[in-house]
Amino acid sequence: MVNEYEGPRGIRKEELADLHALWDVCFPGPAFNLNIGDRLFEDDNLENLRVFVHQGRPVSHVGVLIFDLMLCSCQVKVACIGGVCTHGDHRGKRLAGRLLEDAWRKMREDGVDFAMISGDRSLYWRAGCAACRPTYTYEVPPAGENAAQVTAGDARLYLEDMCRIYQTEPIHFCRSMEDLQSITHPWELHKDKVVFALLGKSAYVMGWRWQTEKENFCEVLEYAGDRKLLAERAPALADRFGAPLRFHVPAWDEELRTGLARAGKQTHYSNCWGGTIKILALDRMMEKLRPMWGPRAGKELMEKISFSQSDDTAEIALGKETFTLEGKELAELVFGTVEERAWAPDKPALRDVVRLIFPLPGPQYGLNFI
Repeated sequence: MVNEYEGPRGIRKEELADLHALWDVCFPGPAFNLNIGDRLFEDDNLENLRVFVHQGRPVSHVGVLIFDLMLCSCQVKVACIGGVCTHGDHRGKRLAGRLLEDAWRKMREDGVDFAMISGDRSLYWRAGCAACRPTYTYEVPPAGENAAQVTAGDARLYLEDMCRIYQTEPIHFCRSMEDLQSITHPWELHKDKVVFALLGKSAYVMGWRWQTEKENFCEVLEYAGDRKLLAERAPALADRFGAPLRFHVPAWDEELRTGLARAGKQTHYSNCWGGTIKILALDRMMEKLRPMWGPRAGKELMEKISFSQSDDTAEIALGKETFTLEGKELAELVFGTVEERAWAPDKPALRDVVRLIFPLPGPQYGLNFI
């Protein structure tokens, strides 16, 4: 029974060792902790590690880190969610589902506009999360290029360059040097897996090497900077790393898509690699993003259209015309999907305005993945 458990609540510092033990059971293997970083466990974030505790030990967990995000020069607040797990002996009691409900409540109270979840499974679908953000995957093979064109090595030696280049991205997390140091701290444990290259002083690539009996490739987890240079040097990067490179490129990044299509081959077109999204406060988010979507709609329509949300139900209104969305449909509308959706507004004026505004360009996790 649920009343056997203490929670939902934030974790206590003395319980962190038991939380790591829970992760070791639920997430075996070294890759899980690659990008967690120390930031998740700092004292000011412990309330965002939501847990159920049984007999003094955490048995179910939802981890949350809150960041500011620049979305085409507009600042919004986003939560990254990961480490969602329940010990096998305590499953089937909706513990993780209840923790998510509790986390949504807390995030709304903390001013979060939307959440990015590092997973795509029925637990998240039931909670109103959606796979969205159309993304292209390209594979660039080695091509006998001059590998000396790139500077490869330990990314931690180039943190200032990474921080400077990343901040020029049209969509980026507000990441300080301290944040980057925290994110990269665990990489020392994975020297044989982490790959990094700096291209001049204007671009970089960071990835993870996957090597098995059947496959050998490098997954690009984050790229930033000069798109032309990234595409041109991609074959040299593959030579330097000794394996094909896989890039996951959002649909809005047309310059890199075009360049990589010349350098390699497109292998997939799908909703975003790396998880799902839940919209928490459509009205607040769209107000923050008004400078981005307003010019698309025009001044007259911008003044007439309104957005509201209560729990998982959102409404878009234009005069007397209204359009209501529930759960995951909202994220699908806001950030787009590869599939055509049948639930577009049936009122012509509102339908046209919605199509002018949405989908918005969506963020990628990059090194903020948890």
